[in-house]
Amino acid sequence: MSCDMIIAGDDSTFAITPAKLGVPYNVTGVQNFLNTGGMPLCKEMLFTAQPSGEASRGSRIVSHAVPRDQLESLTQSIAKQIAKNSP
Repeated sequence: MSCDMIIAGDDSTFAITPAKLGVPYNVTGVQNFLNTGGMPLCKEMLFTAQPSGEASRGSRIVSHAVPRDQLESLTQSIAKQIAKNSP
């Protein structure tokens, strides 16, 4: 919930599972997720504890969703772009 960028496979799923486990949510993490993912997606993921794929990839929480065989090359490309910037 607190990543700067998320580069995921186009078949990736995401879940927030405390509701299944009976443990409390991390309030700071939930607030960050609300700000990043938006209220409807956050509520669905928190209340259902079910993996979400299409909804997550279509939201603001995933920066890039690419086929698995392109994950490393895209990640390396972004890292190189960042490294070229001034310190």
